Amino acid sequence: MNSFFSRDFFVSKKTLLISTIFFVLFMIIVLPTINWLNNHYIGVLESPDTMLFYSSRTFYLLMEEYGESGRNLYILLRWTFDLVYPLVYGLFFMTLLIYLMEKLKKYYNWMLSFALLAVITDYLENIFSTVNVAIFPKEIPTLVYIMQGASLLKWLFIVFTVISLIHLTFLLIKKHLQLKKDS
Repeated sequence: MNSFFSRDFFVSKKTLLISTIFFVLFMIIVLPTINWLNNHYIGVLESPDTMLFYSSRTFYLLMEEYGESGRNLYILLRWTFDLVYPLVYGLFFMTLLIYLMEKLKKYYNWMLSFALLAVITDYLENIFSTVNVAIFPKEIPTLVYIMQGASLLKWLFIVFTVISLIHLTFLLIKKHLQLKKDS
């Protein structure tokens, strides 16, 4: 039995399959459901989590538009759905990165840090989002900017992770083509 923190756990095809299934299910079922909840109960599709660049004034106007019940739902979603989702995409990214590295027999452990940092900054974003929404209508623009910084870092680490996956996939294809050519 592989322990959760062992490299063997992340390399197993079973873990890769399970993490892929969870990731895909989140993408096709959970995310659309969350969007529906936002639209149906809040009446607004925009969410600070998905907006990259906005002013603190834009954030406060959005929170005003959410209304009290919308802000309560927003906080609830941060600590239910958005508590699980970073673990789902983090496990998927980590498992896929390690799996590809094992196939290549090349280890770029620094690439793994991108996925881990994406999860960490996602949680920081959730913490600061919760504080900003909970204290509304009190305005502390510095807290909004810290939240935005965490959000921007999260998206950058996700992009770096995806670039790493593309790079490893390219190297694996190149390796297979080289093996075919040599044989």
